[in-house]
Amino acid sequence: MLRNYLLIAFRAARKNLGYTFISIFGLAIGLAVCLLILLYVREEYSYDQFHQNADRIFLFQQFEHSASVGGGFATLLEDGLDQPEEIVRLMPVNALLSKGDEAYYEENFFFADSNVFKVFTFPLRQGDPQTALREPYSMVLTQEMADKYFPGQDPVGQTLQFDDGPSLTVTGVLAELPGNSHLTIDFLVNYRNAGELLGQKLDGYWDSRHFVYIMTPPGRAEADLEDQIPELLRQSNDPNANVWSADFIPLRDIYLRESLSGQLRSRRAIEYIWIFSGIALLVLLLACFNYINLATARATVRAQEVGIRKTMGAHRSQLMLQFLGESFMFTAAGFVLAVGIVQLSLPFFNQLSEQSLLFTDLWGGGNVLVALGLLLIISLLTGAYPAIVLSRFRPIAVLRDAVVRGSAGGRFRRVLVTVQFTVSAVMIIATLAVLQQMNFIQNKDLGYQREQVLLVPFEGKFSEQERQRFKQSIEGLPEVRSMAFCSHAPGMGITGNKLVPEYLPEDAELGVNFMYAGDGFLETFGIELADGRTFREGEEGPREFLINEKMVQRYGWEKGTGRRLGYFAYQYKPDGGYEEIPREGEVVGVVEDFHQLNLRNSIQPMLIVRTSRPTGMLALKLTAGRIGAGVDALANRWERTFPYRPFEYEFLDESFNATYESDVRTGRILTLFAVLAILISCLGLLGLAAFTARQRTKEIGIRKVMGASVKDIVILLNRDFLRLLIVAMVIGVPVAYYLVQRYLEEYAYHIELPYWSFAAAAGIILLVGALTVSYHSLRAASTNPADSLKYE
Repeated sequence: MLRNYLLIAFRAARKNLGYTFISIFGLAIGLAVCLLILLYVREEYSYDQFHQNADRIFLFQQFEHSASVGGGFATLLEDGLDQPEEIVRLMPVNALLSKGDEAYYEENFFFADSNVFKVFTFPLRQGDPQTALREPYSMVLTQEMADKYFPGQDPVGQTLQFDDGPSLTVTGVLAELPGNSHLTIDFLVNYRNAGELLGQKLDGYWDSRHFVYIMTPPGRAEADLEDQIPELLRQSNDPNANVWSADFIPLRDIYLRESLSGQLRSRRAIEYIWIFSGIALLVLLLACFNYINLATARATVRAQEVGIRKTMGAHRSQLMLQFLGESFMFTAAGFVLAVGIVQLSLPFFNQLSEQSLLFTDLWGGGNVLVALGLLLIISLLTGAYPAIVLSRFRPIAVLRDAVVRGSAGGRFRRVLVTVQFTVSAVMIIATLAVLQQMNFIQNKDLGYQREQVLLVPFEGKFSEQERQRFKQSIEGLPEVRSMAFCSHAPGMGITGNKLVPEYLPEDAELGVNFMYAGDGFLETFGIELADGRTFREGEEGPREFLINEKMVQRYGWEKGTGRRLGYFAYQYKPDGGYEEIPREGEVVGVVEDFHQLNLRNSIQPMLIVRTSRPTGMLALKLTAGRIGAGVDALANRWERTFPYRPFEYEFLDESFNATYESDVRTGRILTLFAVLAILISCLGLLGLAAFTARQRTKEIGIRKVMGASVKDIVILLNRDFLRLLIVAMVIGVPVAYYLVQRYLEEYAYHIELPYWSFAAAAGIILLVGALTVSYHSLRAASTNPADSLKYE
């Protein structure tokens, strides 16, 4: 019997090759999208799962949206928390390492407490995790770094010099770390020597350079930690502890549910997981609807077969089993084709999404079971309704006429077509919104100029004299239009400080964004003055401030220039505490508001303090058309000034683009899936249009005999389908508007979704739908009526 069922299914498929291709190919595309997103979601959701104690590790947070804290919190947590099992510090440093004449800056360099291997699962290829970081100046590195510095040698026992200080001894080699980690580590060095090597004190609460993790005993709830936060803040004895927003973040939430600044991967990936999971489900449903639509439409053609089989004694359950089996066969064929599509398209998808997904991962873990379950569910979903429709035909009715028409099946097919194009409309509008927002970001006036601005960070031990000597060496270069030292570049983050309340209204907000800037700052970044003047040039004189327009608005001042203001500097005392020292000066100018953070954050009041000391990074505005020559000239002067230090730099516009890289990636992927959704919907519409035209062949012949033109026939056949597409737009527009508004709320500055987006989506849907239906409409309308009616 099984052989007979398979033979019948094969013959039915061969007899209707066009419908069979559309059904299987549509399912294959939907399944391929689903499998690709399954790989993507699995990779995103697996971040930090490889740590054996992942559910017991928490990151301590001092300020909202920041992962970095002061080094003193490790001691505070160890003394103040109720029975922590382990507390470990990791401090990222852009370290200068050298061996002989070779020197490199290494950004994935971390100072770490010796118990780091007890907390995190970082397996070693060589060395003992219990003792690897126990000795002073000990270091473990990855195999990649070992091959870089010690090619063909045993790295254990070898040394690398840290900056111009002592040498670090390799005591272990890390196994290759999984890519799905919120930390990217090439070096781990004993934290005990960090202060000495950096020449800094690291036991305060305000240096904001450390990641501090706690591992709790088994069974300890996160709520228990959070309940102890008020007491911890009290024990700190810090007069400004009330401004901290202390919290404990579960390890796996760092990447999945948080968006933190600092040298770690944290992108609130759960939002993208839900978005793409929803897309996978929608695209798969579109493919399933296609199959159901075409199967129920073909049911009328197979009605006579059903009538004969019932007359010969077939039970309804046998017929349902047969048609469900056919559905499984088609779905299995679609699944095999989908696997081939995934294998062929995976390199392109990896390039598009900037992932490193492997085809073999499709069969890893429980993915095989998920895929088989998906195959079974889709077979039941696509086969159940057609099987019910086909098996319930009455033999007497269907044998009178080989074609059975029913309004219920037609209504159901119209509903499915409407749902398909509603989903397509939503995806088109959402894609247009994302692309417009990305275009808005790229072209928005940020209040500063990011083109042709090169930033030179002074990583490591650079004295003020060395920084000043390099600046003097490049003065007069024709490729450099202006330059300035600054603690922060626009758009690349900011620090906070506290204003002296004496010069502010009563009970005013004291917190303010804060930065140091040297002469030429406004000219280098193209920041405009709204009032007053820029800093005077020359040696240090009376303290001068610049403020932004937002600060003037906050305090309700009519004029900002000429006012006295003050901020606090902090001086540590021998007992480990610190005292606040007011620094007062005059506001000499008000700058137009510019974005110090990305567009997800609103512009906040800012205080810019003039300094003549060469501190922070050096920003240079290069001459247009001479960028390459400018970089070469700077590299040449750097090599003369610092012959043993590599020349490191970055362009401000490249840093800006990297900030929105994930959003651009999302827009590209959404565009791809929107195109696929339309393709799947059009495949179904193409099949239905062909079937409808075939079903109405005699009607078309009669109408042509009665004088109807080709145009009249095309309009007749298009009208019903275009009605459905209009209904789809009416439903899809408000749904898309709601979803797009939720997306745009993530940005403090965003587009107002223009009405033309909805018109464009409607135009695309109607145009594609009309072209799809018109192809078969024209073929049917052009048929000779004599051929249509010769058997009547």
